[in-house]
Amino acid sequence: MCKTVLLHCIENTEPSIWQKNSLLTCLTNCLLKLHSCVQNDHLSHFIIQENNLMAGQFTAGLKHELSEKIIDFVQSYGQRIFRIDIDDLGHRLQVKLNKVPQRAYNFNSCRLLSASYYLNLALQSSSSHRSFLNELHNKDIRTLEQSVKTLMEFSKNGNKLEQDSFQFLAPFILTTYGTALASSSIGENNQVSSETMDLLSDGSDSDVSSSRLKLASVLYCTGDMEKAERILGQTEQQFYSHPVTPVCGCPPRPPQELPTEFMRICTEQSEDCIKHITAFCVRFTQLEINCAPHEIQYEMFRSTQDDMIHRDQHDLWMNWAVVDSLPFLYFLQYKIYGHLQRHLDRQKALNRLFISIEVDKNLKHRETALNILGQIMEQENRPQDALEYYIRSLQQRARNNAANFHICKLLSGLMVSQ
Repeated sequence: MCKTVLLHCIENTEPSIWQKNSLLTCLTNCLLKLHSCVQNDHLSHFIIQENNLMAGQFTAGLKHELSEKIIDFVQSYGQRIFRIDIDDLGHRLQVKLNKVPQRAYNFNSCRLLSASYYLNLALQSSSSHRSFLNELHNKDIRTLEQSVKTLMEFSKNGNKLEQDSFQFLAPFILTTYGTALASSSIGENNQVSSETMDLLSDGSDSDVSSSRLKLASVLYCTGDMEKAERILGQTEQQFYSHPVTPVCGCPPRPPQELPTEFMRICTEQSEDCIKHITAFCVRFTQLEINCAPHEIQYEMFRSTQDDMIHRDQHDLWMNWAVVDSLPFLYFLQYKIYGHLQRHLDRQKALNRLFISIEVDKNLKHRETALNILGQIMEQENRPQDALEYYIRSLQQRARNNAANFHICKLLSGLMVSQ
């Protein structure tokens, strides 16, 4: 299993990482991947992808023990390995590392090690939230309510590792629950109770943006444009205050470059800092559909019957609307400024949306952002531009893409108008 993890890590990281002076960093990356596999009970054979090497291999107790040992090792920044007595491994490794220029090793390896650990912690939180939402597939809001209560009790009675892990996941769960309640209320009478708004506020510190954007989206869908605009302004200011790294746990996850400032902050601060330097993607399940603008709702129905054949158990997220934080922020601003008759601000928001799609290399759901931009072009009576963005979206993801529907709808409308 460890050899298979190593092969997957080599395949999904830049070759430049695998250097002698990055030995501990490489090992830590492998351990973080192993930890994720243990948590999910899934490790694909490197050649035969459908073969899960971890299927039925670990009891719950052993799984917990392995997870604790891996995290303990990672948090020691590799110092645990120097105490391995078997084959005198710890001493031999120290001798080997002493041959590497210490200044370069200590600075680069430690900084990359910390940043890799924090990024993987954030990714694990996002993946855990995705797993939680997967469990709700085809379930109702009562099931969601019971799941939230169960998790809250579990967080109180679990061990320290489980409690520490849950503190990162809790805001996402509270936001999902609050948004689902809000969606039900909006569907009934277009109003949201103060208790539900309190839930959404309690979950707003999940990261820099995603939960706040869902709160703003709820306000937009209930017509409270001024309050939504204030939340968006505060959220945008967070992006300008310091570098923010996009995070997404929706597979597949390509390797991600770590900005220098992100690495510096991770080296100097505690784990809680990831809430202030990461922007998770925004997820709306079908239980939350009335809290998503109609332009986003199309993403919940992206798959044709033919597309469904090519999906597997890891693709349940395709039943949701998922969009990167920054494009969604500018899209909401565009819509809200339109309602407030602030036309100059509306145009600025559109320009920023365009720039974020064209410039940001770390967007995880670029096809969704392009679909949103295409719909805006339709609303701006620019059908040719809309078609161009839909086609670009299909170039990003040919299957399971709402752009197929948008193109058919656009062309049908053009034919009728002629």
